Amino acid sequence: MGIFDFLRKRDDGAVHGAPLVSPPDAANGSGAARGGTGAPRDERRVVGVALAARPERPGDLHDLAALNLPAGRVVRPDGDPEAAPVAWVTEDVADHVELWARLVRAFPETGLWPVIASGMEGQLRRPWFDGELGGPEQPAPDVEGVLRQRIEDTAELQQDYGVPEPEEAWKSEWAGLAPGGVVASSVELRCPAEPFGLALVPTMRPADVPAAIGWWGPTNHDLGGGELSAVLRSWEGRFGAVLTSLGFDTLELAVASPPADDHAANLLAREHYAVCPDNIDQGAGDIETYVAMVASPEWYFWWD
Repeated sequence: MGIFDFLRKRDDGAVHGAPLVSPPDAANGSGAARGGTGAPRDERRVVGVALAARPERPGDLHDLAALNLPAGRVVRPDGDPEAAPVAWVTEDVADHVELWARLVRAFPETGLWPVIASGMEGQLRRPWFDGELGGPEQPAPDVEGVLRQRIEDTAELQQDYGVPEPEEAWKSEWAGLAPGGVVASSVELRCPAEPFGLALVPTMRPADVPAAIGWWGPTNHDLGGGELSAVLRSWEGRFGAVLTSLGFDTLELAVASPPADDHAANLLAREHYAVCPDNIDQGAGDIETYVAMVASPEWYFWWD
């Protein structure tokens, strides 16, 4: 199933594990270019976040009483009852909009980043309650090395599966990092109007969430949480991209300053492909179409 079909089914309610914030159309914010209508912007709660506002240290999941949270549970990696918890997650999918907004604003003091959480078949069980997380990793130190290796690994994987060698040379060539411009001092985070789960992850920056929990979303592409966090850190620095949502195999970012020119957008589209080939191979179909999408203030990723 391609990403456009996936999004259509999601908006029709047929894919319940999909993310709850629909990616907008690059031109008008509607989400139509991605195959779905998306939630109208005026129906979603918006919270502005200063990109420089970070806690001094990651938060403590053993000290949550002061946060006045609903029913929830701590999540331990890989089903290990002896492991230290890596997140706290609400028991149910519900209307957590006000809670989410409050926790976003409190992040510099709590060190707990609130993640809009979804899962398989509309439930939070997978990955959150079934231990389908690998546990803490360190973000990789070299983002260019990660992206270059991803391009090589994707080419090898496709060869192993008998996929014909792509005619587009860019799919197998590293062209360098996209230049960032002047990054805005704050970013708008948009909360879904529909019910959702909420996870709290101890971290000093949202980009480190995949590494902090050992997220397995891109495991079919052999991309670890530490490698993904290295990329998110780089996008955070160059474009003000902030992680807002995680599901079983989906991730969403709010973006303060998308690339402002075609050259940067083209290079960034290649970076997206290195991290998530399915966004183009099973979605946009070609890089020209996808380049327009990276100009959006919300980026969406789905791994088959």
